[in-house]
Amino acid sequence: MTTTVPALPAADPAPPPLPRTPRRGDRVALALLLAGTAALYLWDLGASGWPTPSTPLPRRPGP
Repeated sequence: MTTTVPALPAADPAPPPLPRTPRRGDRVALALLLAGTAALYLWDLGASGWPTPSTPLPRRPGP
């Protein structure tokens, strides 16, 4: 014996969710995160003996 299930009417698909727009606080937090990362990166390079971008490169003695 076979049982059949009546087909359900097609439901309207739900519209896709709207993308979340970044808030001002998100942008400020991202800017602070990037600035802090850059500062710590340059500070660590200076502490380990690497020149920072503002340090002129040493000149090699000429022949």
